[in-house]
Amino acid sequence: MKTIFINRKEGYSADVKIKEGWEVVNAPRPVPGQIAWQSTFRHGIYYAAGSREQFGKAWDSLDAWPCQLISNEEIIEQAREYCKKFNKTLETCRVPIEEIAKMMKLPYLAD
Repeated sequence: MKTIFINRKEGYSADVKIKEGWEVVNAPRPVPGQIAWQSTFRHGIYYAAGSREQFGKAWDSLDAWPCQLISNEEIIEQAREYCKKFNKTLETCRVPIEEIAKMMKLPYLAD
């Protein structure tokens, strides 16, 4: 199971309100939740949000992957750490942040 990162600028969906404590999942088939919707294809087009305690077994059996919002700032920080593995800084890596993020499978959105 992989975590699906979604840029905070994009969010889960314009008309979806996620309550505190709920988890969001994405799957290739419809999944149950307190709320469910269809949106951008990632691991599938089906999304749901709710309590893992209540829906976790169903999500696991339906191959739903957890989703997590991430900001450009967090992506840049992770890219800095990635470059350190090659004894480089983000600046000396000479690869645009968009490309580094793409290699890391992170959803950087240019301003």
